[in-house]
Amino acid sequence: MLYPLSNAPQQPKGLALILVTSVLFSLPAAAHAAKDCNVFAAAAMTRAKENVQFGCGFTDTRYALNHAGHYNWCNNAAISEAQIAAELNFRRDQIQGCKAKKASLEAGCKSFAQQTVQKARLNVQLGCGLTGGDFADDYNGHYQWCLNNGKAAASHQNSKTNMMIDACKASKAEVKKNAENHAAMCRNFAQSAVLKAREARKLNCGYNTGDYADDYAGHYTWCLSASAQQATAQNQKTNNGIDACRAQQ
Repeated sequence: MLYPLSNAPQQPKGLALILVTSVLFSLPAAAHAAKDCNVFAAAAMTRAKENVQFGCGFTDTRYALNHAGHYNWCNNAAISEAQIAAELNFRRDQIQGCKAKKASLEAGCKSFAQQTVQKARLNVQLGCGLTGGDFADDYNGHYQWCLNNGKAAASHQNSKTNMMIDACKASKAEVKKNAENHAAMCRNFAQSAVLKAREARKLNCGYNTGDYADDYAGHYTWCLSASAQQATAQNQKTNNGIDACRAQQ
C-alpha cells in the first residue's frame, strides 16, 4: 500500500535515485514498444508470394521466400520500430504498384485481342487474303502474346494490322467503285446495242449476227465480262456498221 505523500517517511536523496533507477530497469518488456517480428515476417512473406504471383520481378532480399531471414532482420537490435513500419509500407506500395500495372496491362491486352480478332474476321469477310498469325481468329493467342510482349509491342502490332486492313478496305472500295462504273457503262452499251439492232432491222441492213441482236440482257451480260476497252471497241464496230448501212439508203 502506498502512503499518502504527507505521511510518507522521508528517504535520503541518494537512496531515492537508486530506487527510481532500479524500478525503471525492472519494468517488464511490455511497458516498452515491443517489435512483433512474427507479424513483420508474415507480412514480408505475403509480399514475397505476391511478387511471384503477379510477376512483379522484384529480386532483392525484401522479396525472398525466407521467413527466418525476414524475422532475423526485424529482430536485430539495431532495427527500430520506425524502420520496420517504413519497410512494410515500402513493400506494400511496391506490390500495389505492380498489381495496378498488371491490371492495366491485362485490360489493354483484352482490348488488343478483341480488336485483332475483329480484324481477322473482317479479313475473311472482305476476302483480303491476309495470312499469318497476325490475322488468326485466336483471342487467347493474341491475349497471351500481348501479356508476354507488353503494351508498346501490342500498340505497334495493332497499328500494323490496322494499316493492312485499311489498305484492303480501300482496295475493295476501289474495286466496288470500278465495278459500279463498269455496270453503268454496260447498261449504256446494251441500250445502244439494242437501238442499233432495231435500226438495222428497220433499214434492212441484213445484219444477222449477235452484234445486232435485239437482246438487252445478252449485250449487258457480255459487256460485264468484257473490259472497258473491249466494250468500247465493240460499240465502235456496231456504230461503223449502222453508219455504213445508213449511207447506202
